[in-house]
Amino acid sequence: MDPRDLEVVVTSGRRTSRRQFLGAAGAGAGALLLAACGSSSSSSNTTTKAAGSRTALAKGGTLNLWTWPAYYAPSNLKAFQARTGTHLNIATYDSNDTAFAKLNTAGGTSFDIVVPTSDFVPVMASHNLLAKLDHSRIPFRYIDPKLLGKVFDPHNEYSIPKDYGTIGVIYDPAVVKHPIAHWQDFLDAGYKPGITGKVELPDVPDETLGIALWAEGKDWNTDNLAELRHAADVMKAFAKNVKAFNEFDVSGVTSGAVVMAIVTQGTARLMMLQKKSLKFVIPEPQSELWVDNYCITANAPDVNQAYSFIYYMLQPAHQLKDCAYIGYPTALPDLQKKLPANVPLRSEIFISPSDFARLVPHVIHPAIQGEVENLYSQIQAAAA
Repeated sequence: MDPRDLEVVVTSGRRTSRRQFLGAAGAGAGALLLAACGSSSSSSNTTTKAAGSRTALAKGGTLNLWTWPAYYAPSNLKAFQARTGTHLNIATYDSNDTAFAKLNTAGGTSFDIVVPTSDFVPVMASHNLLAKLDHSRIPFRYIDPKLLGKVFDPHNEYSIPKDYGTIGVIYDPAVVKHPIAHWQDFLDAGYKPGITGKVELPDVPDETLGIALWAEGKDWNTDNLAELRHAADVMKAFAKNVKAFNEFDVSGVTSGAVVMAIVTQGTARLMMLQKKSLKFVIPEPQSELWVDNYCITANAPDVNQAYSFIYYMLQPAHQLKDCAYIGYPTALPDLQKKLPANVPLRSEIFISPSDFARLVPHVIHPAIQGEVENLYSQIQAAAA
């Protein structure tokens, strides 16, 4: 593949949080209709076999995609439409909550594919919103095994990885003098002169509580309310040091208004592209592994179109373009070796094997999620 074929852009981060719209490249929420690059008026849905796979590329027809904004290399979408003659409708959402709520309505039955983050896969599946996948139609050879069989979908019955990431700490070493190696280092640093009042926490309840749980070596997926309330007390005390709850505030960090923040590795890369002196670390002992996934909806109007799109987008050349465009690692095995060197700060896209081994996906416990949200509200109030 010619490196010049890759689209290299600066976007504003990975998926949006469960609480706040953080669309890549400032894209707005709502529906985006992409006209087909070629005739899309045909209602026929004939297929041609893809070599070496049961998957066929559907020809003609319409694919309805419910996904995050600016989440695919534009050239991939155009090429898919040109290759298949498929009319591609893309509607975007601002959070996993929004995606889940829409699928629960009559309007939700119009979508073929949805792209939820890992912890929402079992929630959607338990509400019968997702179809079980036919693995014979998925090109698993183009999916890194380390992303499969995770706790949120142990047998990948409902989900296929699209891309993934984590959260960590970005900081200005000119101000934060002591290196951040452990989550307790982050908490301790927040109280120091020059740092207090210039710290940002995530606008995500689970991640904010996770900081205190990780610092004490506890499981952030605990459903023990006593542990969660203790973690909230730690973060309420810490909240007096917090300037804002915003996981994607690039300008605050690059301007120096914020000197330490919790961000995704993709957001950290954007900050480092603008301010090279910044440092990013995934503190010990653990942090989050989030995976955004292709899922076929339970009421998909055209299942063949859904498999066709997933098959096409998982092809190596297309995954490389998507990686360069969104700034997060896609599911392609040995991606780091294959991504051309001309991608800016390409090393910051990836998570080292030793760090990856410490990452744990989040699990939503519906019975206590209301209390988790309440505790987070208390933390925010303590910062006011």
